[in-house]
Formats: sequence, structure tokens, C-alpha cells
Amino acid sequence: MKTSLITSIYGQRGQIRPIEELIPAVAQTGIDAIEIFAECNYGPKNRHAGLDISMAQIKKTRKLADKYKLKISSISAHFPLISPTPKLRRHYINEYKKCIDQAVVLGTDFVHGFSGDPDTRNPIVRDEERAWSIFREGCVEVLDYAKSRRVFFGIEPVINHLVHGLKSCARMFDVVGRDDLYINYDPSHLYLCGKASDPFVFIRKYAKRIKHVHIHDAFGAGVFNWRRYQKTLDPIWTNFKAPGMGEIDLAKIVAELEKYGYDGYLSIECIGSGYEIIDYITWHYNRMIKQFLHGAKK
Repeated sequence: MKTSLITSIYGQRGQIRPIEELIPAVAQTGIDAIEIFAECNYGPKNRHAGLDISMAQIKKTRKLADKYKLKISSISAHFPLISPTPKLRRHYINEYKKCIDQAVVLGTDFVHGFSGDPDTRNPIVRDEERAWSIFREGCVEVLDYAKSRRVFFGIEPVINHLVHGLKSCARMFDVVGRDDLYINYDPSHLYLCGKASDPFVFIRKYAKRIKHVHIHDAFGAGVFNWRRYQKTLDPIWTNFKAPGMGEIDLAKIVAELEKYGYDGYLSIECIGSGYEIIDYITWHYNRMIKQFLHGAKK
């Protein structure tokens, strides 16, 4: 396994760091790779892939990453597949397809998304059967396109979303019915959606589906309840912490992933509060994870 960093953590919301500045800074921390941020919730100038990012810019990103010997671990293409209108759903599917094309240029074989966005207060989540039908339709189209480009596609379970925890992941695999649907695994969401043991149970059940990993911490196992959310549409985003600052046993997570055969990237995710602080967090994170990996080999 190797370390990575999602490019959105450099800076506060709405102030993401330009890729030309970010890559040299990340390289100095000793991390192995970067995960390219494409989500557009923070505004079009605050992402590094997607519809409004030209292929010329993507080629420059690849060239710069190669210069600094950084791999691209994945594209974080988080667009809601259960958006409330057909027009929005078509737009976001086009975003996914563009990110898949960009993944080919960047030299990564994995793009991951999610099922839905709580910030829209999307009423579709109240009609769960309709939501699953809409999700399947969009997911299958993206999977077919990814397959045509020889790129893997996966979903990240996220609190407040249709796909959020163990039970909803099982439902997702059943509804979509495809062996080529993978997972971007983030233990913090599984922890907040269920029991403290759920992140470990997930690895044991779905290890072969895990293509990429976010290392993100949290506190308060089970604070999110899907049924309550369907009634209130009140989002919960306050229980996340930077790696090592919450309740999740990350060393055990890494050991469990290795035990079940995962050999991909471990990508740090947290919301940044300043370039210097994040440089330090990344430096510390890189060494923490590599200590875990070194210890696991003994």
C-alpha cells in the first residue's frame, strides 16, 4: 500500500490551492500520490478535474506530477446520481464521463462517485424506491462508459446519502447487479452510520470491491440514522476529524485491509485550514501510515 492525498484539503472551502502550487508542496511531504478533486460544490474554480477543466490543463497536471514523481491515485468525481431533475442528472453523468476521459490521460484507472448530495435537501430521498431506480440508471450508464475506457468506477458510501452504510451498500450491489461496481472505502462514514465495528465488517465482506481508500477519522459511532434523515433532511457533517484525531483505530484498519489483500492507495482526507498546517498534517500522516505498514510486515 502507498499514501495519497486528496487535493481538496489544501485550503479552506472556496480557496482550493492551484494545482501548479499544490503538486510541488505535496511532493515535499514525501507522500506517494495525489487524488484529483473534481467535486463542484465549492465552485468551478475550486477543483482540478471535470467538465470545465480542459484536457490541456489535465495534460499539464500529468506532466507536473510526473516531474515530481507523484502518481495519481484516483479522481474524486463526487456528483449526485439522484439529483432532483433529469437535466441535472444528465449534467452530472456528463461530468463523470469527462472525469473518466481525464483519468485515462492522468494515468489512473479509478474514478469514484457517490449516490446523492444532502446539501440540495433533495426530496427524492423520501421516496426510496424511486431513488434506487434513478441511482441504478445513472450508475449503469457510468459503468458502461468506464468499461469502454478501461477505467474502474466505484461509489463512496457517505452519511446522509442513499448509499451510506453496510445495509445500503448491500442493497446497492443487489440493485445495480454488476460485478464491476467498486468502492472508495472511507471508514469514517461507515463508523458514523452504524456500529464502531462496521468499518471492519465492511472490509471482511467487500474487500474485493475496494479499489481506493480514504483515511479519515470521526467520533460518535451511530450518530447518523437514515430513517430520521428521510423525515428531517437535516444534514450531519460535524463529526469528522483529521486522521489520528478521532475514535477510529486507523492502525487496525490498515492491518485489516492488508490482511484481506488490499494493496492500493491510502488517501488522506480532511478539510484544510491553511497551507502550512496541511503541509504538516500531510507530512505527519505520511509517516504515521508508513509506520503502520512497516509494523504490519513484521
